[in-house]
Amino acid sequence: LGGGSLVLAPAPAPARVDPEWERRRRLQTLFGVACLGSLASALLMVVLAPNGYSTRAYYGTDCRAQALLVGAAISIGLTLWREGSHRQWFKTFAGVAGILGAAGTAVLWTTVQENSVFAFSGGFLLASLAAGGVVLACASAPRSLVVRLLELPPLPQWGRISYGMYLWYWPVLLVMTGQRLHWGVYPLFLARVGITVAIAALSYDLVEMPIRRGALKHWRSWVAAPIGAAAAISAIFISTLVPVGATELAGSPVTIQTLATSTTTTTTQPVAPGKSTTSTVATTTTTTAPPQTFLSLPLPAAAGKDDKPVKVLIVGDSIAGTLGVGLADLADRSHYKVQFANEGVPGCSVSMQAQIKALWYTLPPGKPCSTNPDSLFTAWRKWVDAYNPDVVLYVARGETFDQEIGGKWQNLGQASFDNYVTNRYSQGVNILGAKGATVVLMTSPYYNSGASPSGAPWPEDTPNRVQIDNSTIRAVASSATTGVGTSTGGKVYVFDLNQVVDPSGKYSPTIGPYNIRCNDGVHFSQSGGEYVGLRLLPDLLALGQAHAASSPGGAWPGTMPPSTPSWFPSLPCQ
Repeated sequence: LGGGSLVLAPAPAPARVDPEWERRRRLQTLFGVACLGSLASALLMVVLAPNGYSTRAYYGTDCRAQALLVGAAISIGLTLWREGSHRQWFKTFAGVAGILGAAGTAVLWTTVQENSVFAFSGGFLLASLAAGGVVLACASAPRSLVVRLLELPPLPQWGRISYGMYLWYWPVLLVMTGQRLHWGVYPLFLARVGITVAIAALSYDLVEMPIRRGALKHWRSWVAAPIGAAAAISAIFISTLVPVGATELAGSPVTIQTLATSTTTTTTQPVAPGKSTTSTVATTTTTTAPPQTFLSLPLPAAAGKDDKPVKVLIVGDSIAGTLGVGLADLADRSHYKVQFANEGVPGCSVSMQAQIKALWYTLPPGKPCSTNPDSLFTAWRKWVDAYNPDVVLYVARGETFDQEIGGKWQNLGQASFDNYVTNRYSQGVNILGAKGATVVLMTSPYYNSGASPSGAPWPEDTPNRVQIDNSTIRAVASSATTGVGTSTGGKVYVFDLNQVVDPSGKYSPTIGPYNIRCNDGVHFSQSGGEYVGLRLLPDLLALGQAHAASSPGGAWPGTMPPSTPSWFPSLPCQ
């Protein structure tokens, strides 16, 4: 009974808690979480990206939360210390913070690379604090210098639609490409900006503000959501109905018979006295093989019978893989006795080691390059032993990318990277020619994968990088030809693929009626490989006959890799 009476006795009334005190206590807790969370987010970015840019650190919400948490800390702080924020000394402080923040933002924009070690070791946090200084000035010192500058037209108008501009600029970039419009850098840039601003303004008036004002209450939201989703999906579908470069894909097929070559000859004609004794007569000559050679060295003398097929191994990245499609197809339907093993591997060239930058993305190279720097050479040794090729072709684009080598981002044109690429080429030549095959290094063509957001070409598309790569290829082949430090017996040739497919000295998707390149501005179409094959297959026969005659067997044993790789149909080449 005594225990029951204690249980049933009414509990004493709790002490009354001041609601304002409770509210401040919670805000103080949130303020601490925001401050410590921003620091933790910045530290996590340092841990995940010790050598600069990594996809995980850049796109990870936990790493990028530092900016949001800095803004949250400013908002909570102004709420906590509302009285102090109205005092003159704080307004002066906020005005100075705005000036320093604007200046700091400008310095960071102009001096720090977005993929640098500094950017991922506190740079993003500094940028967040600089932007926070500007926000603080706008909130607490509305008559400060920075705020007055930001109030100048049209900045307030742009500010109102800035989120829409952020959302819409990316689809605009994807649709308004240089390959689709063929405009200059500055006209394309201005058109992109104008279209983005116009769409964002319409979105602000027709979508954002009506929703904020409650236009989609009750049943309207159930109707508007599926309609909006359907409209978005339809827009994406319609924008991709006509592929980039579709007109180029409608070129004439390359025939085995040869290309008709128009030549201009000068002949002497009897004419009236006082007139010129020469006249120009245009004639058309059809030949079975172009008279011009694109090899760096003369072809060897014919050796042995040509009854054995010449076995050609193609290595390199996806450029090699796509080129091999047309080469093998032309060989299959022609009199050329050439067999191809197409081992072109996407995203894996002789120089790749850790990460590469391609377009907007930073990503690891493909296998086997993604395993370790020696894995590619291990694969090459395996293929050379298995196939015992008579000729090995190497062509790739990978050397033109920005690459992470030894923990540092490097590119062609930097002495350390140029030396690294030269050494890798030399090692590769020795491996590919270890069993007596003739090694043919193919120069890199020009590329046009579109314009970067600034309107300029992507770094990997710049002609200067292609020219440096091709000069390196020629230097390596020349050194190997002397036999110094090589095991190839001096049989290293350069085939000037650049001159074949870009005879005008710049990127071209077509040559006459023939479509040469895929509409991504990078890879070769099947007809492009056939076009190259008309100039290359006769040389391959001459280069490989001696080794084919002395090698046991005629055709390669075992299962051959398909001449058309499984990934080729997914490219915009059809």
